[in-house]
Amino acid sequence: MIFSEKHPEKNNVKQTSGTAAASQNFSIAYFEMDSLENNFDYIKELMTNISDKERKLVGDLTSLQKKFQNRAGELQQRAQTMTQSEGEAANREIMDMDQRLKERKNQIDQELFEYKNSLLQDARNKIENYLKDYNKQKGYSYIFSYEPGFIYYRDSIYNITPDLVRGLNGLYKPKK
Repeated sequence: MIFSEKHPEKNNVKQTSGTAAASQNFSIAYFEMDSLENNFDYIKELMTNISDKERKLVGDLTSLQKKFQNRAGELQQRAQTMTQSEGEAANREIMDMDQRLKERKNQIDQELFEYKNSLLQDARNKIENYLKDYNKQKGYSYIFSYEPGFIYYRDSIYNITPDLVRGLNGLYKPKK
């Protein structure tokens, strides 16, 4: 590929194939994903919802852990006065409670993972749909999201992040 002169509106690129003179112009733009995430009101609301759900579920797990610790403490205090069968039953109870606690933690982790992915997928869909409409006027061949380590160099003249933030926030009306 040979890059043509910089144009302030688009980056036009000419493709060549070996000795063939066939060429096709196309344009490229990018947006900074972290800036979009920090400035798109819908994503901010989603992150608040995720934090709230995580706080609630972690609170539930903490409550369950305290109940487990209290019950285990009670059984340990009574251990000296228990018969052998009572001691075995107490050990089984502690092991069962520990197993339920581990299962609940796994459920919470899975629930948070699915909840977060679902909300973030919805945000990605909103961004992608907006980009389709946005690009009807702009005519870019490619629009990349910039994330460190993915693209090593970019010229800020092709950054469309402010346009996206304005447009997406214009479409999104936060819930009050």
